[in-house]
Amino acid sequence: MESLHFHCAHFKMQTAIIVAILVLVVVEMTAAKRQHHCKLPVDRGHHCNRHSARERIYYDRAARKCKPFNYRGCGGNKNRFKSHHDCRKECS
Repeated sequence: MESLHFHCAHFKMQTAIIVAILVLVVVEMTAAKRQHHCKLPVDRGHHCNRHSARERIYYDRAARKCKPFNYRGCGGNKNRFKSHHDCRKECS
């Protein structure tokens, strides 16, 4: 009976370790995917109507900081944030 108890405890420990490893892998993959757009160059997009231009923030990889730019309203890429806070949260 003691052997069965040891086997169950060992199995639970292995399961917990596997789950912890899977969680770490998913977290790392998510972070890597999320930060991929921080490496993209600034892209102002294109005008889609005359009132569409607005200031947005992009991550300047060379300067290692978030900077404003004039977004034209349509297109562009994912290196575009509504605030400095959002940019720093994603890319810094």
